Amino acid sequence: MAGIVTGCLLLGPFAESFGRKRATQIPVVLMVVFTVATGFSPTYPFYLASQFVVGIGYGGYRLNSIILSTEWIGVSKRSWGACITQLCGAIGQAILGGMIYCIRNWRLAQLVTAAPLALVAFYIWCV
Repeated sequence: MAGIVTGCLLLGPFAESFGRKRATQIPVVLMVVFTVATGFSPTYPFYLASQFVVGIGYGGYRLNSIILSTEWIGVSKRSWGACITQLCGAIGQAILGGMIYCIRNWRLAQLVTAAPLALVAFYIWCV
């Protein structure tokens, strides 16, 4: 949670300087790299540090992607866009909880979690 707050505080102003698209691309790459690094972490302090960086990426990605999606939608439907984006995030978290319950090995769970993030990273660079 400290990483998420740090990511929001760091990457929110970053988006104002360099644009929301770039501020959405960089955190997703951070999440992919450090989610895989978490799966291969040899020590507990390395695990904590990599999870902190994943939190920074998640906070920056979530903040900027929601703002970016509402900017792309017209003013009359902007509240719907924000609500749908948050709803999809909540559904994704519920699916993630069920998936992690079925995968009992935490290292494998980290790597499986990195796979959809890699798809998002590829997609966001193509947008």
